[in-house]
Amino acid sequence: MNLNSTGFSEEYSRYMEIDQAHRESLEQQLEKPKSLAEFKTHPLFCLESHIGKYQAVHPQHVVMEFKEQKGYFRSNLHNLHSLDKWLENGRELKSGSAPIKIVDARVSKKKQFNADGEKRKTELYGRWQTKVFEPAVAENGEVPKNSYGNVYLFHPWMLPVGTTHLPYDGISKYQLLYLAFVEYNELIC
Repeated sequence: MNLNSTGFSEEYSRYMEIDQAHRESLEQQLEKPKSLAEFKTHPLFCLESHIGKYQAVHPQHVVMEFKEQKGYFRSNLHNLHSLDKWLENGRELKSGSAPIKIVDARVSKKKQFNADGEKRKTELYGRWQTKVFEPAVAENGEVPKNSYGNVYLFHPWMLPVGTTHLPYDGISKYQLLYLAFVEYNELIC
């Protein structure tokens, strides 16, 4: 297979060029919005004021300005999630990534403040700052645990390498210890 300077095959590059030309012709046929209300539902463009609390633009390439507001392509608008939510989606943070936004945490009024009397905050990250979760490896018969002493298993492929999941309801840890004499951990699903 011959790869060109972009790292793709020549045939695939031709398809990309055709697709890009088709996309550009469709974009030219669409009229640019003329009011704030049109921007809110426009399929291609969004304004700074229409970016939600849990959203961010990446890359921040300004396409237009409208009434002193920056306009972006809607395709560059991404949803942000906390580390826990990314973990539930089977992704983990890349090393050295800083949060895109820090927002007030969504907690009950009793838990709204931390020990210092400050409001709790949640750090939000984008998909481009994450990578696919790499499960830990069980060594010397020890099951790798998280900081709470559990194993995260939101997806089947998140199971630590060298371990087995016993998906039996009603089996107790004491039965496991009695029958197998093996180490076990509770799962967080």
